[in-house]
Amino acid sequence: MTSEEKRHTMVDSHDAETYSAKDSRLIWIDCEMTGLDIFGGDELVEVSVVPTDFDLNVLDEGVDY
Repeated sequence: MTSEEKRHTMVDSHDAETYSAKDSRLIWIDCEMTGLDIFGGDELVEVSVVPTDFDLNVLDEGVDY
């Protein structure tokens, strides 16, 4: 077995044992910034995180401060 085959075998084997589409979660992250130049002084002012299931149903609304 070549190293390429071993790599694919390990990944495929691990994924099949651990994950399924039904159990998958997606985390959506939205960052609000004062601009796009982080090295020029623009800053991150707000972050939103929304977890969804594989069918994009929102799992948690989160908190708002």
